[in-house]
Amino acid sequence: MIRDAIDHSFGAVPDIDERKDFMYVMMYGGIIGGFAVGAIGVGVGAVVQATISRTVGTEVMKAFGVLGAAPLLALAMVWAVRAQFNDIDYRQWTKQGRPAGHVPSGRSQPKDRDLFAIVLLALLLAAFFWTA
Repeated sequence: MIRDAIDHSFGAVPDIDERKDFMYVMMYGGIIGGFAVGAIGVGVGAVVQATISRTVGTEVMKAFGVLGAAPLLALAMVWAVRAQFNDIDYRQWTKQGRPAGHVPSGRSQPKDRDLFAIVLLALLLAAFFWTA
């Protein structure tokens, strides 16, 4: 089922409606997941600070931010850019009367180099969380 959704969203001739929904799921999933992991980390860290040690609790918070929140938020940032380009493609497709076989531009298509951007952003966010 997941493989079919990916093929329909990013195949040779993608389903533009399904593609738009899939890109937003990825973007908002990263944002919500990143903030959820961060909130859990703050909660667990606060409990550890109150029960064990302030220093250990702070390190727990940082670990959740660096290992959990930073990669998910970086993923969301890159997908947000792709989703914006996809919105431009979607509006153009709608203006043209939704022709069959429409292929979106390459700017909205995820690429391998997105992983490089995600890693760089995750490292930047991890450094921010670690120094905070």
